[in-house]
Amino acid sequence: MHVCIIGTAEDLNDITCLVRGLPADAYGQIFIMGTAPAHPDAFACPARISTNWLPGDHVAADRRLPAVLAAWAAEWMVGEPGDALRPVIWVGQHACHRIAEELSYFPDATFATIPAAATTDQPDPSYFEQSTPLISDPTPVREVHGS
Repeated sequence: MHVCIIGTAEDLNDITCLVRGLPADAYGQIFIMGTAPAHPDAFACPARISTNWLPGDHVAADRRLPAVLAAWAAEWMVGEPGDALRPVIWVGQHACHRIAEELSYFPDATFATIPAAATTDQPDPSYFEQSTPLISDPTPVREVHGS
């Protein structure tokens, strides 16, 4: 599963819960706008997923998060529409309004908001089915996640 997860520090609990449920072979990037925790090792993720902390506040997030998504897409979403590569992009609840207008530029990706964090440390498999599509897409999110 190829993923891109974008959010703000306010989305950190939800992102942490989402990452815990990713398959071990998932790969991609996480971009979080805000101050990194004092012990970043506490935020563990699969080996092939990198975490990028972007300094800034809400004003900076409005400007930078759309640019982050555009840069990521320029690197990873090359090729013809309909190619086999179909990344899954999750956007944190606090970041989604900042980048919603950018989503129409990426027809071959599935976009979903990150569901509110579960109260347990390990989400059950239905956690991924709770993702809410941000744009209409012919492929339901639950199928993309292998449920």
